[in-house]
Amino acid sequence: MNFQTRRLIPVLVGLVVLVRNSSALPASERCKTGNNVPWLIQNGSWVCALKVDGDLDLTGVSLDSVRIDSVTVTGQIQFGSLSSCIFGDIVARGDVSFQSVYNSTIGDVSATAVNFFDSVSNSSIGNIVSSSRDIVFLANVTNVVAGNLNAFQEINFFKYVESSTFGDLSCSLYDIYFFRRLSNSAIGNVRAKMRFLMFGIVRSTTIASITAGSEVRMYYRRIQKSSIGPIQARLLIGFRIVTGSLIGDLTANLVFFGDKVGTSSFGNIQATDFGWDSSTSFPAKSLRSNNCRKFSLDALMLEGPRLTCPRQA
Repeated sequence: MNFQTRRLIPVLVGLVVLVRNSSALPASERCKTGNNVPWLIQNGSWVCALKVDGDLDLTGVSLDSVRIDSVTVTGQIQFGSLSSCIFGDIVARGDVSFQSVYNSTIGDVSATAVNFFDSVSNSSIGNIVSSSRDIVFLANVTNVVAGNLNAFQEINFFKYVESSTFGDLSCSLYDIYFFRRLSNSAIGNVRAKMRFLMFGIVRSTTIASITAGSEVRMYYRRIQKSSIGPIQARLLIGFRIVTGSLIGDLTANLVFFGDKVGTSSFGNIQATDFGWDSSTSFPAKSLRSNNCRKFSLDALMLEGPRLTCPRQA
């Protein structure tokens, strides 16, 4: 063993001991923890577990590079803007709201209602549960990966949803809304107690399935180059323009198409009433209906005499 090697051995041993000692440090020495101490949340800080009796109000506070392993609050939580933050699970007995979320990771969120007031982008979010009211995204959702969304009343997306992935969407009392464009995204199984309403364009998007207790309304804009699994509703399933898409089985009292279906294809259609543009063929695997008629999108009703149901295209 040469002289240089003998000199390096104590140094290497010291480094090993230092690494071992640092990894063995208790969590309290590596991150901050405590009850009712929201002032621990500062830019660049690491909080092990934050517990607050009452409300946690950080409205207007911009948080950058903050890590919080868990948040438990007996009241409401109001976060400001989050940038490059890592949050664990968030539990509140009241509402939870976020001003904006950018380049951040958030665990599961459980509250009476969950609101995102501004844009959510380049982020990941776990499962979101709203125990008594809504889950609301008031601004654009872009490049987001999220788990299941389960709301007691409604789920609302008010602006664009682009290049994002969601798990299952479900609500126990009312409706699920998409007010603007849904594009380049993937969504799991959608289950609405009453209605599923799509007011915007659906483009290059995959939805595993849609089930609604009353209506599935997708007749406001068009569906382009998308794949949607089976759709089931008690009263009606309605489309406007469907082009270049693959749609699964359709089951409802009324199934209608307000315009052309282009190069799309559909699974088995089972409807008491079927409305379409009265062409002689339709690109469905099978069609079973007691009453096939031309459909008027302007009047939103079947019109004219009963026709021979279209044959398979």
